Amino acid sequence: VVSDLFEPGSVLKPLIMAAALDADLVEPDATMTDRGPVNIGPYTINTYDGKHHGTVTMTEILEHSNNVGMVWVAQKVGAERLYQFLRRLGIGDRTGVPLEGEAAASLPLPETWGETRLATIGFGQGIVATPLQALTASAALVNGGRLLQPHLIREVRTQDGRTDVTKPKVIRQALRPETSTKLRGMLASVVENGVAVRAAVPGYYVGGKTGTAQVTDHATGRYHPEKKIISFIGFAPVDNPAFIVMIKLDNPAGLSFASGTAAPMFGTLAKQILEYLRVPPSRPEKHDPLREEKL
Repeated sequence: VVSDLFEPGSVLKPLIMAAALDADLVEPDATMTDRGPVNIGPYTINTYDGKHHGTVTMTEILEHSNNVGMVWVAQKVGAERLYQFLRRLGIGDRTGVPLEGEAAASLPLPETWGETRLATIGFGQGIVATPLQALTASAALVNGGRLLQPHLIREVRTQDGRTDVTKPKVIRQALRPETSTKLRGMLASVVENGVAVRAAVPGYYVGGKTGTAQVTDHATGRYHPEKKIISFIGFAPVDNPAFIVMIKLDNPAGLSFASGTAAPMFGTLAKQILEYLRVPPSRPEKHDPLREEKL
């Protein structure tokens, strides 16, 4: 969690989208046209399933985890502005959690990116983070924009009856509260209508993003043809998040996408957490044949 660096993949897409929202470059209902695979330098970038939906909104880009759309978003933000935004979210820095061995890979300077790295960062490849760094940055996206220092101990009770409570430490306001509100709605739509439908929890509005990332083969310096990391970052409830969770599966045998693995694992876990925290349901549990067919 604190020492292993990996390329996050699509769970990083909300950070890139947030950069565009926070700079007033797009709105959730703004559109772009996906005309098919895009050529960036010597590479061709396609959607994960090879499907293209024409004119799509920014929300639909996240719903479909559309790589082509995210390349468009990253290019719109630009390398310098995207670099500064990721730095504000703590990417490239240690979180400060009180554990030994926390890794921190520096975020490459924007002048070294080039068009290829800018494009791949748009869908979460080409930069590395620890799971805790990715989770801490994602928490800032949905908690009103505050980057918090993670801690392990809630309180210390001494023999003389004193209780010392650990108070959350705000490192900085990383993005505007209104950006956070917009992004929470977009990530709720990913669960309601998109690739994370199996992360749903009956009776609650939850949000999240799937990720399937390639893994570098250190022997060749290229991406391994078979290995991958499947992940999901989700939170609930959408209107006032009480928790955020990251599920990460390293090189799972026989499993292809997070939509059918990490997402339903989150749904099961989130249901238990919501019950444990005694968060009351906020929506009726409806019988929806179309939704059951998706599930």
